[in-house]
Amino acid sequence: MLALETATPAASVALLNDDQVVVEHHERSRRRHAESVVPTIEALLKEQGLKPADLGAVACGRGPGSFTGLRIGLSTAKGLAQALGLPLITVSTLDILAAAVFFPDGLVAPLLDAKQGHIYVAFYEGIENMGSCVRPAGGYLALRPAEVAAEAARLAAGREVTVCGDGAPLVREALAAAGVTVRELPPAFNYPRAGVLGRLALARLGRGVSGDPAAAEPLYVRRAAAELAREAEHGTCS
Repeated sequence: MLALETATPAASVALLNDDQVVVEHHERSRRRHAESVVPTIEALLKEQGLKPADLGAVACGRGPGSFTGLRIGLSTAKGLAQALGLPLITVSTLDILAAAVFFPDGLVAPLLDAKQGHIYVAFYEGIENMGSCVRPAGGYLALRPAEVAAEAARLAAGREVTVCGDGAPLVREALAAAGVTVRELPPAFNYPRAGVLGRLALARLGRGVSGDPAAAEPLYVRRAAAELAREAEHGTCS
């Protein structure tokens, strides 16, 4: 399986054999994802002595995250899957972050900077089976820091909340003000890894997810800043 995740400032690409990560490339650089993703895929396949025809499936992070990054990753994944006749499994970027955090009894909240004062967040209860089956307790949300803290306090009910992601520092003060006890993970947990994505995608394939490339869509959660500004300018934004 080829797995790629481009929803955040980090680009991550991995090749898996069954549920084992054979090779993974993860970088956060000034290069645009559009310039780096396809050459990285080609380099990893060549390094392993493989051709695109040797792949059995493709997995892609579907967001929420950078609108441009999502479009680049999903269009690349769709193009490969459709050209090679392979299933394409998409997984929420917040699910991927949560799956890397193994706390079976705790509340986990991956937090991503959504810009313009908002945070992408979902809350997860009791991540078990090494994260192979990850579903948020509620939906995928875009909230202001005070709203994130209020929801965390309500769901945690006095328990510790484990947070990760590049949005965690932006919510730190609001969580403290709300009296939430927080375990903030180190920066290594800030961005989603393609290896984790691949394992989640393989588990979903095993549960019968069809993986129709034509049905794969990005998970935006909130509209792009340019779209909101355009609607406000024309007086159609509620």
